[in-house]
Amino acid sequence: DKTLDITETIFKALMTFKIPTYRAFPTGYDSVISMILEIGQLLGREGRAEEIVHDMEDSRDHVIDRVGGLDHGKRPAVLFVTYYDGSSDPWVGTSSTFSGDLIELAGGRNAIEHDAGIVIQVSLEDIIMNDPDIIITSQSSTWPTTSRQTILSEGAWSDITAVKHGMVVDIDADLVDRTGPRLGRGLEELHQRIHPLET
Repeated sequence: DKTLDITETIFKALMTFKIPTYRAFPTGYDSVISMILEIGQLLGREGRAEEIVHDMEDSRDHVIDRVGGLDHGKRPAVLFVTYYDGSSDPWVGTSSTFSGDLIELAGGRNAIEHDAGIVIQVSLEDIIMNDPDIIITSQSSTWPTTSRQTILSEGAWSDITAVKHGMVVDIDADLVDRTGPRLGRGLEELHQRIHPLET
């Protein structure tokens, strides 16, 4: 597994102090579900964890039913931008993150295939070469960004299919950037943005 687990250093430090620690580094939707069940067990809240997981499974299954047997090669290429202000290369989610997994489940195809397992910076040249059909920009009320406006205002992006067709859209970061129960809603919202005519 080439995924970089950013929890390892903190985990080892806590272990040296003999502090009981639960460690999780989910990289996909189903591993988030497993994590929630484990936390429910640790806290003696198995019933509540099962309710949350049931809702998340319903969301996943509902979206998968709508996506159907859509061939991977025919899915729109989706670029997931977590941050871009024009001063350096954009930060993007990769195919090996849980946000990348959400894009696949929602009926898209990751424009950036990478096994880093974390958000990485990708050159604009690589993005132009991969020519995404849809660009989704992560937006949070607690940490607002200008990613979408910057992409739309910079001429270098203007020939990318997503920009030409008006398919650069914000999504609530709390629904897609956090490994928790809201990923179910995030998955449904991603599906609506990737396949707006089907919802």
